[in-house]
Amino acid sequence: QAKYHIHHQSLTNLTAEDLTLTPREYCYVSVNSNLIRAIDRELIKMEKEGVVDEIYGEYISKLGSFQMPHWVWWTLGSAIFLAFLALLLQQHLHSRRLHREMRRAQKSEQLKIVFLANVSHALRTPLNAVIGFSDMLRSMPEGALSPSDQQEMLNQIHGNGEQLLYFINELLQLSTIQGNGVDFQMVECNIGLLMNEYANLVRPDLKEGVVLQINAVEQEVTAITDPNHLRLITMHMLTNAVKHTVQGSITISYKIQDNGLYIEVKDTGDGIPNDLKENIFMLLNDKHTFVQEQSPGLGLSICKAIIDAVHGKIGVESTEGQGATFWFWIPCKVK
Repeated sequence: QAKYHIHHQSLTNLTAEDLTLTPREYCYVSVNSNLIRAIDRELIKMEKEGVVDEIYGEYISKLGSFQMPHWVWWTLGSAIFLAFLALLLQQHLHSRRLHREMRRAQKSEQLKIVFLANVSHALRTPLNAVIGFSDMLRSMPEGALSPSDQQEMLNQIHGNGEQLLYFINELLQLSTIQGNGVDFQMVECNIGLLMNEYANLVRPDLKEGVVLQINAVEQEVTAITDPNHLRLITMHMLTNAVKHTVQGSITISYKIQDNGLYIEVKDTGDGIPNDLKENIFMLLNDKHTFVQEQSPGLGLSICKAIIDAVHGKIGVESTEGQGATFWFWIPCKVK
């Protein structure tokens, strides 16, 4: 092989010498002389016929013109293309997240402005009444007002003071829930007994002729939940139902549903105004709503904050003038 390459490639700076063994004997060492002679004859024949030159020439040409397989080029090209697509997708997702966070920040800022405006309105209304009636009592000479008028003004001052205190307490409660989270004390509760207890608490406030009843799919329901928060949510719904129902009935229903506890308060009262229905659980974040009654919308906001903290659900179904159905579902262990 060395002699062949030196001769055919004109490698004048190289020389080759014969070894003790000829190349073919060196490659095919054997004690069988007949085998060696047979191999020699075949190699000589191949040299005469030009087969050896053809083999070496083809081998050298392949070495000089080596090409990368097509599948390697396809693999490299596909990898580069996929990396480019991944980069574009990552940039697109990052841009979407950035725009989403910007919109969320803008919405939060708008909600904060509306919330502060509504809170300011809800605070000023009873404060103005308290200050106004107080000034009238102070400025009027003694005996200018009849005892009944004087008592009416005092009642107005007291009522607006209680409304103001109620609003401030709920505002502080909502702020605590949203700022520090909700601390749940989970204990085993008999839901039927609790519903009867809540019903007995509101029965004295029912309007004449209004019936309060309890509807249970299962009479004995025991669940592991927080009785304090369960009481707060259910009592708020019951209090609203009692307040807005002047005839007909109020029904408390409870059942086990989807690995949790479902509670519903249905009334035949005056229902929810259409302009409040969509945002009933966040009235103070609605710029079109200024609630001036004793319950300024924070009660339902507090209920929703508690429900959200346990990954539950809360909702309402109502037609104005035809009653309302408030419901909530909380996940809990049921026995």
